[in-house]
Amino acid sequence: MLLFLPFVFAWICSFWPQTSYWIAWSGSLLIFMLSIGGHIKPLPADLSISRQLMRPIFLVQLIFAGYMCCTSIFYFLDALGYHDFQHPSFYFKPDQHKLQMIALAQRYYCLGHAALVTGMLAAMKYPVQKKYVLSYEKSVDLLLYIALSFIPLAFLFSQIDGLKQFSYQFNTICFISGSLALALSIPLRHFPTIIISSA
Repeated sequence: MLLFLPFVFAWICSFWPQTSYWIAWSGSLLIFMLSIGGHIKPLPADLSISRQLMRPIFLVQLIFAGYMCCTSIFYFLDALGYHDFQHPSFYFKPDQHKLQMIALAQRYYCLGHAALVTGMLAAMKYPVQKKYVLSYEKSVDLLLYIALSFIPLAFLFSQIDGLKQFSYQFNTICFISGSLALALSIPLRHFPTIIISSA
């Protein structure tokens, strides 16, 4: 319920569009800080914060809140007459209807942000039981086979004029899969693969 309070306060102040906008905009920042800080629901302790950045509570919220909810400030300041952060002239009158529409949109952003975070926090169940385990030994062999099989294909396609564009992609696949095979074979101490992928 705490996450929806900024929307409620912004809606109460909807007769004053500038105040309503600022409440809704800062409300999105508040929602962001409350959820990332673990004040609403504690963040899982299975990984450090730096290793949790790809989880939805961080990544999806950063994209949604950072881009959709927080960057509207520039359009709002433009509607108020600010250009390059320079104060507008004393005689500038902002369009009140436009300000009302911007404030309304920001209230919807704040409501959507609160709903998104509520859903993510309700569904957040960590640590997830592992269903699959990647076998690095088989992955190294597969990557090496991919690299070695695309080398002749890249050469063959480079000799045919209409297919030369594919040879660049095949060379890239060779390079990437060879690099990954090398990177994965070093911790396994699989010396034949290290030597082949290094070449």
